[in-house]
Amino acid sequence: PDGDGATWAAMWQLLAQTGMRKAEVALEDGGRFGKFAISWDNIKWVIGGTPYPALTPALRNMMTDGDMLIVRPPPSKSDPFALRWGISPMYLPYSESAPICAARAMADLEILRRPPEGKRAKTPLFTTAAGAPMRRANVTKHFDAWMERVGAARGWAPGDSKKFSVHSFRVHLACALAAAGASDARIQSMLRWASVDALNCYKQTKVETYGAWARRPSST
Repeated sequence: PDGDGATWAAMWQLLAQTGMRKAEVALEDGGRFGKFAISWDNIKWVIGGTPYPALTPALRNMMTDGDMLIVRPPPSKSDPFALRWGISPMYLPYSESAPICAARAMADLEILRRPPEGKRAKTPLFTTAAGAPMRRANVTKHFDAWMERVGAARGWAPGDSKKFSVHSFRVHLACALAAAGASDARIQSMLRWASVDALNCYKQTKVETYGAWARRPSST
């Protein structure tokens, strides 16, 4: 599918750790890249306590646990002009060993795709193998293809992979944060929902957690 391994690794890990929407990382079919689309200008770094607007190979070699990727959210469905969440960056810690680490994956992508100086705002953050801005259709196609592979490897029943979509990253993050003890206010803020109603639609109790609570009354 369109794109390369570094692009997809960075995108999936960014979505997994931020719950960003597909519309925030890819253009609609036929849409034009412009100032409201996510670009390299939405990405900053903090290395050794010092902020940097771009990553160089030398800085990449210096990165260690505790450094940060800073992502400024682009406009979204709940914030079409980035006036609410655009001023509230997402801070993602760097790790050499974490299985999912958007900071590490984005650092690797920037070294491969770093735009020329002064061109960050005019360069799409995610592009196809041909260098064109990533489209939502590209993202859906690649996600569906990988879910088919995962389903085949795990012996899922036919059609089970269709139960998932790119939005599943968002659902998973909300549920994982809730299971970890995050407050509703924190979850709503981190996933950038405008209302509690939206939060309640996504936040679900894990089967194991529900079962554990169901056993408690009979054990007291």
